[in-house]
This record gives sequence, C-alpha cells and structure tokens, in this order.
Amino acid sequence: MLTKTLLIGAVLGVFSVEPTGPAVMGPGPDDEHGVYLKLAANIVGSLDDVTTQTIEAFRAAGWQLLADYQAGVDENDCSYGARVLVLNNDANARRIAQFGSDAAFAIPVRIGVFEDERGIQISATNPLSLNRTIVSETELRSQSTALTGEMRTIIGSVFPDHVSSAEYGQMRDRGLISRTMGLIAGGPFTDKIETLYSGRLDGETFSEFGERLYQGLADVGGSWRWGMRPVYKLELQSEQVIVIGMTGADMEARSFHIVGNGNDNSRGDLACPGIDHSAAYPIGLVISMDGDEVKVRAVDGMFRMKVFFEDAGNMKFAANMRMPGTIEDEIRDKVEEALNN
Repeated sequence: MLTKTLLIGAVLGVFSVEPTGPAVMGPGPDDEHGVYLKLAANIVGSLDDVTTQTIEAFRAAGWQLLADYQAGVDENDCSYGARVLVLNNDANARRIAQFGSDAAFAIPVRIGVFEDERGIQISATNPLSLNRTIVSETELRSQSTALTGEMRTIIGSVFPDHVSSAEYGQMRDRGLISRTMGLIAGGPFTDKIETLYSGRLDGETFSEFGERLYQGLADVGGSWRWGMRPVYKLELQSEQVIVIGMTGADMEARSFHIVGNGNDNSRGDLACPGIDHSAAYPIGLVISMDGDEVKVRAVDGMFRMKVFFEDAGNMKFAANMRMPGTIEDEIRDKVEEALNN
C-alpha cells in the first residue's frame, strides 16, 4: 500500500508522471481546448427569461431538451442562481453511438445558464475537449468542430451582442488525461468505467428495464448525503443504449465552492466564481447490453472530477479526496436499491 506521504505527494503532483505504455500524442498546442465553452457573456435580463430563450432557440434548431433544472449553489457564497440544460442533437448522438456503448457518456450536451456580478452567462461542455477524451483522440474532430459551431450560431441568433468565443476550465491539447504518480485519477477513459449492476433481463424488455431503473432511482427514499436524483433519460433504441443523468444540489454547490475561480484569475473577485462550472453535471449512467446481460455503468468518481474540475488545483483535490468516492457510493447504492425494490 502507498504510505500516507506518498499518497498526498501523488495528489499534489509532487511525483507526477505520464502514464506508462505507448505514448499517445495530441495534435499539439494549436489544438488546445478548454473543458467548457463560453457561448454568451454579460447578458442583461433575468435568469429565467434568458434560459427560456436559450431553450426555444435550441428546440427551433431541432435539438431535444432532456432536462432543465435549478443547480445547487452554496447560499453562504452568494445569492446568484444557475440553470442547467441537458440537450441532445440526434445526428451527433447517432455518430457517437457508432463507437460503442462506452462512447455514450459523451452524447448529452450540457449548458449552464448562470448569474454573476457581470450579468447572465451561458456556457456549455466542450465537445472539442470531451469527445477526444471519451471517444477518440482524432476521429470526431470534424464533427466536434461542427457541433460547437452550431451551438455558437444558435446562441448568436438570440443574443447577437453578447456572443463569446472563449474556452475555459482545464486547457488540454490532447484527450488522454495524465495519471498522478502513474496511479491516481488518470489514464484511458475506458479504463475508468465501472459496472454498477450486471444481470439478465427477467421478463422485461431493455426499454422497460431502463424505465424501471429511472423510476426506481426517483423513488428511493431515506436520508442521503448528496441527495442524488435522476433528472433525464435518453434512449437510443436501435443501439440499445440508455443514458440516465444523476445529480444532487448539495453535490453541485460543494463542487462549485471548491473549484472557486479555478485557473481564471479574472473571476477571483466574484462572490461565487465556481458557478461557471455548472455544466459539469449531471453525472451519466449508461445502460447497455453485453451479450445476454444488461449492464449499468458509470465513470470512476475521482476520474470524472479530474475531467471537469482539474483546474481547481492539486491542493483542493488533496483536501477533498473523499468526496468523489462518497458520490460514487451513493449512486451505486441507489442503483442497487432501485433495482431490488
């Protein structure tokens, strides 16, 4: 086992090394992308009105709205709010699904509409960064470029005086995320997928299983640390893939508080700068068939935190090492309870 000194050193990056094995080179510094896209900045208006306009614009462009909910914010930090939209572009989803069920974690596009002292901001998860981490280093580059361009065009049609071309969060020039000390929170994405449930369908269809899990997750009672709940279900019937999104207000609020202004010093004087990471959630569960077994899978909690919150810095990761595991355990326990009731 690692000693405590080695473990803390690993998290802080004192002993950081690249993964062992064949090198996977990225496109280079000219292709550096942030985890998040800023789509519009400093809009004057109400959070609800801007959110409604955003939803209507994406629907008019043929996108499907999967979820719209109020994100959790630490009231001790500020009184600003955030709405999270989960969207699906069907053509994009079908193309990603061709890479198999592991790739389904990249299908939903999440948008955060949030307030700060400067006005209303609109940001989204960045396909140019996430698709090469989750799906392929190079094969979706053209599609990701087209998708981000479409998103910017849609927002620009509604808020032409506030469009932004910025990217932020952790900036990466490749998809592969490095391990710390060769062990912690890094490596190929497919190595970080964990099976929460595996079993045969018993007198029900694949679609019925997905609906039973979704409703079961919504109905699980009791007292839970993070209050995780399902907020959307997306089914690709022809691929036999279902994605369920799980989130919890306390988890969101804590995450945004921890990341703070991340690596963006320009947001350091804001009351709750971490609210700009609201599109990091929900957490996806992927249901798929593996032979004659149905499986429910999720991404390792610490790895997912690194994907979306690495710009918080190693000191904050070290101070909050238990959080990802408790989130993962809660989701696992709720899946088990939902399917056994």
